[in-house]
Amino acid sequence: MVHAVLIRKTGPPDVLELVDDYEKPTINDGEWKKGDRVLALTKGFLWENEENKYGTYADYTASKEEWLAKAPYGILLNILGGIPLVALTALQALESGNLKPGARVLVHGGAGGVGHMAIQLAKVRFKAYVVTTAGPANQTFIKEELGADEVLNYKEEDFAEKYKDKPFDLVIDAIGGTVEDKSYTVLAPHGTYTHIMNNNTNEQKIKAGKEWKDRKYILILADIKLVVDKIFWLKEIREAHKHAETAHSRGKVVVQISHEE
Repeated sequence: MVHAVLIRKTGPPDVLELVDDYEKPTINDGEWKKGDRVLALTKGFLWENEENKYGTYADYTASKEEWLAKAPYGILLNILGGIPLVALTALQALESGNLKPGARVLVHGGAGGVGHMAIQLAKVRFKAYVVTTAGPANQTFIKEELGADEVLNYKEEDFAEKYKDKPFDLVIDAIGGTVEDKSYTVLAPHGTYTHIMNNNTNEQKIKAGKEWKDRKYILILADIKLVVDKIFWLKEIREAHKHAETAHSRGKVVVQISHEE
């Protein structure tokens, strides 16, 4: 029996049990062979139209060959599965700023999936000075484990007021709304603002699959770590969505696919 998740526009997601009489996928001759450990992006990460919402909430999914990257051994696949989208999104956001060593970067939502990747990559690869916003419970985690230079408690301080005279070369926003409006007030004259929801939507611009395949080695060699907040089984998909929608997860929420229900 094959399991997959149905997600509607309204209402919670449901796990479906599908027939096991289906055509098995084939792998053409090339770089990959059956049994390879891979990290992958799937078509679902490009949301440019309603018909393109194919995800990974299933026992099996499809991906283009150029969107695959070999997974390193020694790390569980359920952990590695959380890397591709957040890592590529963070890299693209950082590269949009054309940063030089010492550049000032502000990351909103530093404890989240993209945010915690952006902080680490900004420090390790771009040698930037990183300021981030987070709630009181994540202050120590972000500073000591992720390496941010400054962590602002958004519940007690207004970043727009605090940094009005200390502008940033790049602002990465995972929040939006009034945070976006205020972010423009702390940008340097030639600074860049980017919202993570604007990334991964223009296929021609980002050539995302090939970028992921080329750049995934940065994460491995630079010892960038994926922080996993919680792992849910596929059958717990409703609970996983409720947890993620609180917007208070630390790192990435992972859904593990099980063939033994």
